[in-house]
Amino acid sequence: MEKGCLRCGCGLGGVAAGVGLFGGLGTYGWEISATVAAYETAKQAGIQEGIQAVIAEIKKTEAFTDIWHVEWKNIINVSNYNTFDGLVESVKVAMDSIGKPCISHGYERACSGISNGGDYFIDPIVEAGKKATALTTESTKITKL
Repeated sequence: MEKGCLRCGCGLGGVAAGVGLFGGLGTYGWEISATVAAYETAKQAGIQEGIQAVIAEIKKTEAFTDIWHVEWKNIINVSNYNTFDGLVESVKVAMDSIGKPCISHGYERACSGISNGGDYFIDPIVEAGKKATALTTESTKITKL
């Protein structure tokens, strides 16, 4: 009888150690998953803030007064808010939406602004979006972690 109990105790001791080991690995895996989720949340918050910053800058830029009232949240998105070409295309879409498309020799102020002085008008807007994204991403990471 005693021999059997010792064998059983030995087996349970091995299982208990295994449970402890897996418990530690499980906690480590959970920690990594939580960290990845926090980084993803921070990244998404940064992108949304970057998009809002770009829209705010467009609405302050004198060259774009004709399109200040456009629903920019339907035009500016994750794929175009932080690139020069993406924002130039967005301005064209906005002009199309008000019935004033940017043709090759358009005389509309916004069209002239992107064709003749695009760097002057668009680059600061792109930079504002990138800066807002970076700041919000970093501060959200700090908060979440």
